[in-house]
Amino acid sequence: MQKPRPREAAQQQQLLQQHLQQQQQRQQQLERALDRDSGELMQQQQQQQQQQQLQQQQLAVHAGHATGQPHRHHNSS
Repeated sequence: MQKPRPREAAQQQQLLQQHLQQQQQRQQQLERALDRDSGELMQQQQQQQQQQQLQQQQLAVHAGHATGQPHRHHNSS
């Protein structure tokens, strides 16, 4: 596996950081709004965490594409 060029990787990392910061700010706003209902809050947090994990996986895949790695898709139909 090729490693991404350092500068590209750094840019990718910066974008990811910005993105996560925005999400955390949004989550804090949600927490304040939902503070009355802690049950709802728990659900929201779990959904947010799942979304973050998904997005990190997708970003990792995109980073792979950006380095021009051959990427084979096998449709198992």
